[in-house]
Order: sequence, then structure tokens, then C-alpha cells
Amino acid sequence: MTPAFIVALRWGPGAVAASWLILTPLTLAPPAIVLFRSIRLPLKDYLATLGPAVCGIAGMIAGVLLVTALLPKNWPVTLRLGMQVAAGGAIYGGILLTVYCERMQRYLRFFRQLRRGRPLTPEAAASGGA
Repeated sequence: MTPAFIVALRWGPGAVAASWLILTPLTLAPPAIVLFRSIRLPLKDYLATLGPAVCGIAGMIAGVLLVTALLPKNWPVTLRLGMQVAAGGAIYGGILLTVYCERMQRYLRFFRQLRRGRPLTPEAAASGGA
């Protein structure tokens, strides 16, 4: 990808970003396919795990755009940025804690078990780690 970035620099940062967007899937897909096959992970299952992140990101983008439109333009840039960051984080966390509450509780149980140093089976993680 580095040679593509160097060539794209001629047309500015937008071209570098575009080359990254185009080349990343092309460079990551082959090793991902090999990995998924070797661990017998269907692509459908992998994509399903990305659901919470994609949903959170979509909500965060919408919220940050709304906050940006509502904030007075004469406020200092640092204050506006802080408000945008806070709104984005709150919206992302709120989506994960409401829409994906059960999944977040499973993760929390998993990490508690890891901290206690006990082996964790998938059944224990699903049932609460007992």
C-alpha cells in the first residue's frame, strides 16, 4: 500500500485516503479468507459479530452530525470538538448498553472470570460465569 500512498500524494490527502479505502479490502481479504477457512468460521458469523460496532458507529455518526449542526458556530473550536466527542461517546455507549445489553453483560462476565484467573468455558460465559 505504501507505493500507492506515495503516488496518491501527488493529488493530495483525499487521494491518499481514497487509495487506502480501495486497497484495504484487497489486501486484507486474502489472509482473512485463509484464516476463516482454517478456523472454520463462516463469513456470515464473522459479519454478525460486527453488528454492534456498525450499529454504534451509525448512531454515533448521526448524533455527532446533529450536534455539529446545533452547536453555535461562534463557540471555540475546542469546546465544539469536546461536545462532539462527548456526544459521540455517549451515543455509542448508549446503543451498546441498550440494544446489545445482553451481549455486553456476557463480555463483562467473561472479563471478570479472566481477572479471577479461573478457566472459562463458553457455557460458563453464557450462564454468568458460575
